[in-house]
Amino acid sequence: MKNKKEIENFLDENFGYNFKLETKAKSELLLNVLFFIVVFILIFYGAKLTILDFKKNIKISESHYYYTIPFFPARGNIISADNFTLAENKFGFDLIIDLVILRSKREIFEETVNFLEQIGILKEEREITKKDLEEKIKKQSQIILRNIGEEKAFLIKNRQLPSLIVIENFIRSYPYPEVFSHVLGTLKLENNSYIGASGLEKSYDNFLLGSLGYKKYLRNARGEIIKEIEEKGSKQGFHLKTTINFRLQKIIFEEFEKFSKENEIKKGAIIFMDKDGRILSLLSFPSFDNNLFTKFLTDKKEVEKLKNILQSKDSPLYNRATLGIYLPGSTIKPLVGVAGLELGKINKEDRILSTGKILLKNPYSGKIYVFKDWKEGGHGLVNIEEAIKESVNTFFYLLGEKIGAENILNFYKKILLNQPTGIDIEEKSGFLPDKLSFLGDIFNISIGQGKIGLTPLRLVLMMESLVLNKISRPFLVEKIIDNEGNVVFERKPEVILDNIFSEKNLKIIKKGMELVVSEGFGKILIPFSVAGKTGTPQAGESINGIFVGYFPRENPQYFFVVLLENSKLWSLSAIRLTYNILNRAFKEGIFE
Repeated sequence: MKNKKEIENFLDENFGYNFKLETKAKSELLLNVLFFIVVFILIFYGAKLTILDFKKNIKISESHYYYTIPFFPARGNIISADNFTLAENKFGFDLIIDLVILRSKREIFEETVNFLEQIGILKEEREITKKDLEEKIKKQSQIILRNIGEEKAFLIKNRQLPSLIVIENFIRSYPYPEVFSHVLGTLKLENNSYIGASGLEKSYDNFLLGSLGYKKYLRNARGEIIKEIEEKGSKQGFHLKTTINFRLQKIIFEEFEKFSKENEIKKGAIIFMDKDGRILSLLSFPSFDNNLFTKFLTDKKEVEKLKNILQSKDSPLYNRATLGIYLPGSTIKPLVGVAGLELGKINKEDRILSTGKILLKNPYSGKIYVFKDWKEGGHGLVNIEEAIKESVNTFFYLLGEKIGAENILNFYKKILLNQPTGIDIEEKSGFLPDKLSFLGDIFNISIGQGKIGLTPLRLVLMMESLVLNKISRPFLVEKIIDNEGNVVFERKPEVILDNIFSEKNLKIIKKGMELVVSEGFGKILIPFSVAGKTGTPQAGESINGIFVGYFPRENPQYFFVVLLENSKLWSLSAIRLTYNILNRAFKEGIFE
């Protein structure tokens, strides 16, 4: 037999061990024995817990479970510039359906379902049905129904079913819903929380939302609370201080409502903005009740009202002020005028003969197209100021031809007609063609017809560029305030573009717009020192009426647009409604 040293060398060479065949100390052997005993005990009890006591542990986990009741936060308030609350919160009631209890006993399930059907919570036309319960009971521990109403909450509390838990919470409330509907916007239910879906509620949702609270319990299978584990209170969101003037917005809403009934006008948009871009009022018609989007509807009248809003051909949810794309019509003519002056294609004294129409022959088909003035027989010889005052189509047809297709599009782009305005709610950009291929296209776009579309808000900014030689970024929220009253954000006025045109040329254009009121169609507005431009664009078979203006003439502080769809009296209706609004606003001291 090989000696010990030889064996050690063999193992070391063949297996890489530094192997020592030595006798171990007695104390080391004892430690090894103890180690194996401990390992054996742990393995035995592990097996017992996982295998032998499996049924017992399952029984314990089914009879005791954690249950969390959420506390949804109050959204931040939205306040007008003159400190009226436009969006707030009131106490409401949420319903939690405990699916753990429902699946424990069939009789509890049936009793709960029957009761919820009786009080109108479970119905086929509602957002939750009996079938929904049967499907969700297999996968979820609870169903939460938000803002079920005080009457339903009272009935559920009195019935005292262990499967139904009513908790007090907050419900969004709009005190003046239809007046501010498009500015404030709507909410939608997502993952049991009401979040912003449109308007300021959407744009500032992260600030308004707040933080969720909850209570966590340990309960048994009968729904009895064994003990409370944890509690965290909800925290209200931040508040918005807007630029909206409550009294002006209310006046405009009331005057439009009255005017629409008298003149059969349903749709339109009205905006007032100050010289720094603050939106003082923004309305789109028809309006709607925001409160219908903040709760679980069971009342038949409310359900029907919401259904009518969603299915209406007049699209009341559509914010025409920032999303509506319209032909600008003759409101574009002052911009074409300043383009002609800037490029030296015309001067203040130049006159163009208006005979009532221009005939244009298609060089390919030979077809004759007639481009008319609105006035039969024409306006005679007119200069640029008179052409703006009288809105002479033929003057701007021929001026557009002189300017040229590329130049006219460049001037439209120069004041960002095809760009978003940057306002802090959803909006659409206007559109312009990539090119104007035919002379007829130039004629049309020179009077705001054809391949051009702008939002009412963009028309306001266009007017600002022609009067103050700048373009502001319009905004609706001036401050964001936390729950301790600290201002965490304050928006400062921002000029996007300035020194766009020659002041000398703008003076000529402004004179023409002053004449629109002092000698033209807008004479009834003389008491308010208003200037501006009318527009009567034809959209299909209907004609819209537009008046875009500013005041006071001597020191412009405010800009506005009044746009009425399908106006029987064309722009005269817009002028009349403007008068009604300003007459009340000045009497009530809004514009001092």
